[in-house]
Amino acid sequence: MPRKFLIIQQIAHEDAGVFGAMVSGGGFEKVLAKMHEGQPVPPDPREFAGILVMGGPMNVDQTGRYPWLTGQLGLIAAAARENVPVLGICLGSHLAAAALGARVYAGQKPEIGWFGVDLTAEAETDKLLMGFPASLDVFQWHGQTFDLPDGAVLLAGSESFPHQAFRAADCVWGIQFHLEVTEAHVRNWLEVNRDEVSSAGVDAEAVIAETDVRLSRIAPLAGSLFGRFLDICRGAQT
Repeated sequence: MPRKFLIIQQIAHEDAGVFGAMVSGGGFEKVLAKMHEGQPVPPDPREFAGILVMGGPMNVDQTGRYPWLTGQLGLIAAAARENVPVLGICLGSHLAAAALGARVYAGQKPEIGWFGVDLTAEAETDKLLMGFPASLDVFQWHGQTFDLPDGAVLLAGSESFPHQAFRAADCVWGIQFHLEVTEAHVRNWLEVNRDEVSSAGVDAEAVIAETDVRLSRIAPLAGSLFGRFLDICRGAQT
């Protein structure tokens, strides 16, 4: 029987993108928990070979409005204790940081579009990021940032958002940027969130114009990173 892999989706248009297809093609039984449809957060991480926590427009501290965030915080904390691999994307990275005791708060200003990040020296030996270029242009959509949990290793950052990726507890990764997106995602997010885009002073057409080239460069790295994460999930269950 295929081992179960959990994907937590916060909102309809922010699915797992290319990562979701890799789960299905990687020999796992994909379990999709859709928070926006009222589906529950599974309480026991030991049911899964790995957990992917996706992004969304809510903030970590909005548990009164979005009560399922509390369940996710508990699940990630339990996964860290039980050595179940977790990868948090955008909001997922904020939840991972908060679940491990770090502060999450508003950044200097929102980032929407393609921005550069620099990898740290520690990323050179990280199981997910080893061999990556020292600098990457990646798709960003966030206004929040986070402190590093105690004992965490910083893997990537930028001038505006110094904490962009980290590893903690030897099995939890948080990545603020979006490696999972396709061009269709970028176009859809810009359209669905056009008021936010306008308020941030972002030129949506300019973002779209550079997306094809940017994705062609980042797609192989995205596939490599998530493939390595799935390998870790397989190893954790053997």
